[in-house]
Amino acid sequence: STMLTTVIAIISTISLTSSDLTCKSVKWEVGTIVTQYPMDVCHSVVSSIGGTTASVSYWYYCSSSDQAMIATYSNVDCSGYPTAEVSVEQTYAGYTITDGCAQNLPQCD
Repeated sequence: STMLTTVIAIISTISLTSSDLTCKSVKWEVGTIVTQYPMDVCHSVVSSIGGTTASVSYWYYCSSSDQAMIATYSNVDCSGYPTAEVSVEQTYAGYTITDGCAQNLPQCD
């Protein structure tokens, strides 16, 4: 969907480097670019384009089969039902994915 594509584009512009996971998070790498986000935390983006304001929120979580997933919402607080739920691996195909799903890591601060 267009909203998911927009969220992925926005997420991909934010970078936090980390060599190893020290808390429950998901990390994807391509070349020297490393992006990492904590899991089970609602992240949000609000943008205005041409006088129209759009709010999107998303969170990374582990499925029941320990697969890293991303859920997107058409609001700012991850409430209600997600507009899309896809695996991180599918979303970032071609990237090296590391996640804390199968590891017993603490929640991120």
